[in-house]
Amino acid sequence: MSTLTVLIPCHGEGEVVRATIQSVLDQTVPADDIIVIADNDTSGVVGIAQSMGVTAIEANGGSKALAQDAALPLVRTDLVLPLDADTILDRDYIEKLKPVFDDPNVTIAAGAVFTLRQDSIWSAARQLEYLQSFHLFRPIQQMTGSVVVCAGCCSVFRAEDLKAFDVGGYRYQAGASSDASASRSHSTRRPSASVLMISMVWPF
Repeated sequence: MSTLTVLIPCHGEGEVVRATIQSVLDQTVPADDIIVIADNDTSGVVGIAQSMGVTAIEANGGSKALAQDAALPLVRTDLVLPLDADTILDRDYIEKLKPVFDDPNVTIAAGAVFTLRQDSIWSAARQLEYLQSFHLFRPIQQMTGSVVVCAGCCSVFRAEDLKAFDVGGYRYQAGASSDASASRSHSTRRPSASVLMISMVWPF
């Protein structure tokens, strides 16, 4: 089975990153490596990660994309899962996603996203957006052979494909279009992406 590294870029998420790391440690199929990247962080992320037995590095790229790029040279596995520091994985997330890559044409895969907190009109609106995106738009994209836009907070990539871009693994991603940019750019190398409704993540 493929090996997998989880990258967790952080900037000020000291209050929530412990739960995120724990959700990775609790996986039914464990990650082979976990790397936390503290990007200009002053919230104690490095100490939290090290206290949980997880590798932590410091970076000052100034963005999520550059923070993830700083860790890419340390990745020695087949797959890489960049995980937002405020996102909780279902316990079987890695177990469900890994087999998707048995198909050599798949370059990116991700599960469905649901909001963990729904205590305001804004979080309720976000949940509605997720329901439309993951249960309507993405299945249609997948069934019609269109480029499937995978969620940036929890997508799994083939490490070799991510490292193959001349401008860096993530540096081409910018702003709100980063998920779409990543999916479209990687589809030029391999034609397929997958979204699994049975594998879920829960952003705070």
